[in-house]
Amino acid sequence: MTDPTAPIRIQTPWLGLLSYLALAGLLLASFLAIDATRSAWLAADTATFRALNGSLAQAGAWQTFWAIANSRLFDAVPAALLLGLYAHWMAADARRHWRARAGLGCALAVFTVLWVQKAVKPLLDDGRLSPTLVLPDAVRLESEPAVAWVPMLKDHAENSFPGDHAGVFLLVALVIGHVCGWRRGTVALLALPLLALPRLYGGGHWLSDQVVGGGFVGLAGAAIFLALARAFAGWRQRHAAAAA
Repeated sequence: MTDPTAPIRIQTPWLGLLSYLALAGLLLASFLAIDATRSAWLAADTATFRALNGSLAQAGAWQTFWAIANSRLFDAVPAALLLGLYAHWMAADARRHWRARAGLGCALAVFTVLWVQKAVKPLLDDGRLSPTLVLPDAVRLESEPAVAWVPMLKDHAENSFPGDHAGVFLLVALVIGHVCGWRRGTVALLALPLLALPRLYGGGHWLSDQVVGGGFVGLAGAAIFLALARAFAGWRQRHAAAAA
């Protein structure tokens, strides 16, 4: 049982972590291993892209908004939200436990980089092109004169699957929810569209890149990290009890 006085309390049930892994596996299988569902994903990819990206054909406030949202600088907005939620948790309890909680945050950062760069990308990155590089009728924001002033605008990707930005956000949001409290986790999850939708409108990712690829990155990554953190917390508690 988790010590209620511990600086970090990870009470996630093992069954919950297994359910994350199972859902991640089902998502991936639905796109990579099952022909019928893959065809459905591909049809949804094209329909979603044309509906969203097609709305940007005319210059105006709508096009400008999504151009700004597709700037690499805009990624700092959801990132700052996650950092703010985590910092709020670190400062809770009169900052008595901030060192241990900062250590967990550093461990999460290192794990996330290794998970995405060393595990997921070598396994899943097959050089899939984004819709703006495939469909001839795509609206390329980078080529639109009305939004040429937007800095660091990105509307394409030569390796769009999986949607690693959305996946990383989901991973961190789930960890925040399980470790920092469900209220902070809910706020983090509700902010996920801030990162996912711009890439769908701008054409940097297909729908399946975000839902299947990002879902796998986030769900499986969160399950593995929380399992490791829970195992470490249990070992540390037993070690402290034996030393007492």
